[in-house]
Amino acid sequence: MINLIERYVNDNQIKQGIKKLNLLSEFGEFKKGDIITFYAGYNSDILYKSIITGFDEDGDIYVLWDCYWFPIRLNDVNRKITKI
Repeated sequence: MINLIERYVNDNQIKQGIKKLNLLSEFGEFKKGDIITFYAGYNSDILYKSIITGFDEDGDIYVLWDCYWFPIRLNDVNRKITKI
């Protein structure tokens, strides 16, 4: 598992980028600050752990990592999003 929290929690550039996004604080069973695991990568075969930074109006999840502007979609069955 790749722990994105350890990798990016102190990255000020990413924190500033996230602040510029207009994100909702909760959607469904998830809320901002929840720690989740999810699968990503070209074949959705890499397990990641990160913190939810917010949601867009469609409920897509934004997480702390280097491409914070790219949401994880709740309806993508290959992601297997799990709240810890």
